[in-house]
Amino acid sequence: MPERMQGAFKVALAMVIAGWASMALGWSDTKWALFSVAFCFLNTGGETLAKGLMRLAGTVIGVVLSLTFLALFAQDRWAYAAAVSIWLFICGWFLSGNSRIWYTWFVGAFLVILMTEYSQLDSRAAFDIAMVRLQQTMLGIGIYTLVEILIFPASTRDQFKADLAARIAQVGRIFPSLADAFLSAPEDATKPEDIRDLRQSVTQLRIMLGARLDGAAVDSFDILENYGAWRDAVLELEALIEGLLNWRLGFANLQQDEIQPLAAGLAAVHDEISRRLQVAGDLLGGAASFEPARDIPIPSARPRRAGEDPFALAALEVSLGALAEIERASRALLFAVAEGQGMAPGERPPRRPHQEPPASIIPDPERLAIALRVPVTFLCAFAIFIYFPNLPAVSTVLVLAAQMPLSICRMPTAPVKVVAIMGMAMMLLGAGLHIFVLPHLTSYTQLAAVLFLVSFAITYLFYEPHLATARTLGFGMTVILLQLDNNQTYNFLFTANMVVGFLVPFALLWLTAMLPVSFRAEHAFRRLFRRYLGSFLWLLNWMTRDRGVRESWWQRQLRNYHLRSINAILPWLSNWLQVIPDSMLPKEGRGRMQDLLTTMAAMSQRITRVDMISRSAGFHESHANMLPEIAQWRDELIRICRTLRDSPDTLTPDPQDGTGAELARITALAHEILRRFGAQFSDDDSRDLLRELAALRGLTRAVTSLVPPASGIDWTRLNDARL
Repeated sequence: MPERMQGAFKVALAMVIAGWASMALGWSDTKWALFSVAFCFLNTGGETLAKGLMRLAGTVIGVVLSLTFLALFAQDRWAYAAAVSIWLFICGWFLSGNSRIWYTWFVGAFLVILMTEYSQLDSRAAFDIAMVRLQQTMLGIGIYTLVEILIFPASTRDQFKADLAARIAQVGRIFPSLADAFLSAPEDATKPEDIRDLRQSVTQLRIMLGARLDGAAVDSFDILENYGAWRDAVLELEALIEGLLNWRLGFANLQQDEIQPLAAGLAAVHDEISRRLQVAGDLLGGAASFEPARDIPIPSARPRRAGEDPFALAALEVSLGALAEIERASRALLFAVAEGQGMAPGERPPRRPHQEPPASIIPDPERLAIALRVPVTFLCAFAIFIYFPNLPAVSTVLVLAAQMPLSICRMPTAPVKVVAIMGMAMMLLGAGLHIFVLPHLTSYTQLAAVLFLVSFAITYLFYEPHLATARTLGFGMTVILLQLDNNQTYNFLFTANMVVGFLVPFALLWLTAMLPVSFRAEHAFRRLFRRYLGSFLWLLNWMTRDRGVRESWWQRQLRNYHLRSINAILPWLSNWLQVIPDSMLPKEGRGRMQDLLTTMAAMSQRITRVDMISRSAGFHESHANMLPEIAQWRDELIRICRTLRDSPDTLTPDPQDGTGAELARITALAHEILRRFGAQFSDDDSRDLLRELAALRGLTRAVTSLVPPASGIDWTRLNDARL
């Protein structure tokens, strides 16, 4: 039986059993047991159980906070609303990030709103409601876990290992082409789609593979026993991919006459790295033995001769440094995989160095805006709940007005119109069953058949992970409208009121789409593009600081914030690009804008490298002497970046119209610095200054490379208003 059909069958069977058990026990609100089954379903048992435990933890947190808020603020409804809004904002903040326990935050926030609706701000009734909800949640999670164990069990351990092996195989497939480009080809022959896949793999490793590892640890003792080794394997694979991307950046600056003397040693390094990747994949495939990583030295660049242009050697040294990190990561990856498989690979290699900048207390403005949308929408709905109590299904308005923004925190790019259409379609399905089918059923056997068919169909149609929102809406709307209970009642007015109550939250969501900032795709893309360049400009200005003066605590927070921003904004831009309407795109389509993001990714890597080199280099007297020239160099880059940020429509890729002339001036400045201060680079102690100068030239190339794709975009379309 195909995996899709197996998953649908298990969910449908668990829904039937959970509904029967809840009704047989005489518990009220059977829908909460059904929700626990439907919403915790994932493709493997371990992931499902892990999500179920997060739902249970969120339920406990929500119950405790609900009772606390009601005890403190039951007599002052607006004080209660303010307390709930603060909690919703906190949950929205964590939901908008990459929290591994995001579902706990979602359920914890959602349950507080449910308690507001069900208890009617009565603290005495709230406890009984909380206990029923907790019982139903535990029942649903327990029943689905048993079904998952007994029927078509899917091992999260095997899926995790298969995913990890697929990522390693992807790197092993791309690495030889990068190695060939490094050794012999001045032009990189690597396919652009392969590089895009590598960049996407970094994000997927942090989120998807990490979550799958957590699920595997739940349903497999050997994964739990060696959890640290498997976590190291994921981190080292991420470091390996980042090393490959950094290594590739310097290819354009290399000269083959400098590489050829090292070709034999480099080829041996490349062969050993490829062998390690192959062995790691074989271990994940079940190999019983393996050959550990062999020690192999990275060749060194020859000393620079007097009067020689040091740029080529500096580029080679940077590339060899990146290759050394790739070699270290591949060795550590093989060790971690072998350790996870229970083998004794020998002495542990050095762990991955800390790559990301330290945390900053300055919050991400985009996440603040997304999180703030949740309490704003809730307060609007709460005002309706208080001042218009006779509105049809007013309690549904309150619940959905919090639940929908919370869901959007996880996927802020989801179009409100599309979600509304899907929700309405699922609501019509539930209404049709409630009005035309359920009144004719005379036993639970008949009801079970209907519930099984509906659950099977929804899961089968929306089985893929990217359709999780549609699946959630399908089960949510259908189960609410079925109103399963031992004393079943049918009321057309209830269904009609639910439809009206469903439309009001979407109207509120549409109104808050412009608060506190616009969440339309084209506006969000332009806003984030400007913010990216703003952070980039700050870092450019920071380059010419006096390194003899220790940076203050606040300056360090600002630097960390902007370094994080130039890396965090790129995934946001990529996500928003996918949902920009075709009418707002340039004539060349999304391809031109994707080229823009690819170039921006290179800029982020370049300026991060400049910062790392400058901080590790320490202070030299030559820095003070070079500052005027570097400042002039920086000013040229700032002029280009400000034009890109403020008026990109004025840009042109034609060198005759200014961009080429600016690049020529910047290059001339670089050679002037070398001419005047070249003697200072003859000592080994000043080699880091040379590396920094080479990194600055690479940064210049990256910035000027942004002009052609940016000049080909019709930016006025992204600013046009639309209904």
